[in-house]
Amino acid sequence: MANTSNFNFELIPFDTIPWHQKEHDNWHIADSVFARFVSVNNMKGVWNNATVVALGEKYVDSEADTIWEVLLAHTTASTGTFSADRTANPSYWQGITVDQS
Repeated sequence: MANTSNFNFELIPFDTIPWHQKEHDNWHIADSVFARFVSVNNMKGVWNNATVVALGEKYVDSEADTIWEVLLAHTTASTGTFSADRTANPSYWQGITVDQS
C-alpha cells in the first residue's frame, strides 16, 4: 500500500471495496490537520496542464506534495509535468512553506 510523504494518507487503489470509506477517512484527517495547522490563502488545487493561472494563486505539485505560488500570470504547459513546467519557466513559480505554529 502506498502512502503520501507528509501526512501518511493512504493512497487507495480505485478497485478497493469499500473505497469510499477509506477515502472519506483520509479527507477527515486532512481537514482536521489543515484546520489546526495550515493557513494558505488563494489555494486553487492540484496543478493541471493548459490552465490559466493568476498572480498569487497557489497550486499543489501532486508528484512532490509541495505548494507553489504563481509569480507571473500565464497559461500552464499543454503537456508534461508541473516539475518540467517550473524548470522551463523558473520565474513563473515560487515554492512556499507553511507556518506550522
